[in-house]
Amino acid sequence: MLNNLRNKLEGLIRKKPTLYWIVHKFVTKFNLFLPHELDFYGLIILYNLFPNKKFKSFIDIGANDGGSILSIRHLKYFGKIEAFEPSSASLSKLLKIAEKDKNLIIYNYGIVSTLKSETLFIPQVQGKLLRSYSSISKVDSLNRITNDLDIEPSLVIFREEKIVLKELDDFHIDPWCIKVDTEGYEAEILMKNLKIIKIKRPILYMEFNFDSSFDSLTQALESIDFGLHQFDLKLEKFIKLNKEKIISRNCFFIPNELIFSDNSY
Repeated sequence: MLNNLRNKLEGLIRKKPTLYWIVHKFVTKFNLFLPHELDFYGLIILYNLFPNKKFKSFIDIGANDGGSILSIRHLKYFGKIEAFEPSSASLSKLLKIAEKDKNLIIYNYGIVSTLKSETLFIPQVQGKLLRSYSSISKVDSLNRITNDLDIEPSLVIFREEKIVLKELDDFHIDPWCIKVDTEGYEAEILMKNLKIIKIKRPILYMEFNFDSSFDSLTQALESIDFGLHQFDLKLEKFIKLNKEKIISRNCFFIPNELIFSDNSY
C-alpha cells in the first residue's frame, strides 16, 4: 500500500515542474523518496546473490546529483561505490556526499560511448536546472522533459558544457553492478565497454529503450550468456522482460550463472 501511494505521489510530482525541482534538489532530506527508484529493492536481492562480492564495486555511470548513491546506501549497502559524472553542475553535490562517505569515489568524467560526443546539454526552466535530464542530445532531453513534466517546450533552454570522456578500462574497476543513467544513451555506452562486461560479468542496471541500439546490446549480451529481466516489486522476484507487459521503466541484464532454472526467482 505504501509503495502504491508513493508511486501516485511521484506521478503527481513529475507533473508539477516546481514541485519536482524542489523534491529532486532536496531528496537527501526526504527519506520518503528513497530509494528514488523502487527497482533498487531488486538490486539488493541481486547483490546478496553475487559471489565473491566483498571487494567489488557498485559502478554509477551518470551519477547526476547522487540519487542512486543515496538510494543504495539507504538500503544498507555499505560496499564500495565508484561514481562517474562529467558535469560540473552536479559535482559539488556529489563531493558533499563523498565527504561523509569514505567508501565512495567520485570521478569527474563521462564514459565513452559509440557516439563519442563531448558536449553535454543541461536543461533549465525559469532559472531552475533540471540536471537529471542532461543529455548529449538536446532533442532527446527535450522529449523526455515534455513526456515526464508538465512544461511548455518553449520554456526549456539549454546550456552547453564540454566534458571529458574515458573508457571504463582506464579505471581498473571490479564491479558487481554497473548502473547506467545517461538519458537515452545507456546502450551505446555499454556496447563500447563490452570487453570489461565480458570479463567481470557484472549485473547491468539501466533504463531501457526499445530501439535499434538496445536491440543490438541485447543480442551482444545474450551471446555472452546474459539474460534480460525486470523486477516485480509485488512478487519480490525477477521475471524475464516481456515487451507486451512492461512493469517498470528499468531493466536488468543478469549473468545467466546467477539465474535459477525457471523463468523467475
